Amino acid sequence: MKNLLIKLAKKARGDIHNDLNKCLYCGNCQKCRAKAITVNRKEKEWKWDDEKCVRCGHCIIECPAKSLSFCK
Repeated sequence: MKNLLIKLAKKARGDIHNDLNKCLYCGNCQKCRAKAITVNRKEKEWKWDDEKCVRCGHCIIECPAKSLSFCK
């Protein structure tokens, strides 16, 4: 049942998009419960793992720059 709910959330909400022009690389989004996001502040790299992400939106809420959003 849990896997079905995750599949439905992925379909309904889409993917996570990061507007890198706004991103502060602060790492707040790394507080992701699913461990789907990694940030390297030094190299200014932001990586999102589609397979781990459950589309809960926690990263979007935690982002002080409001650079994260769902996109289809």
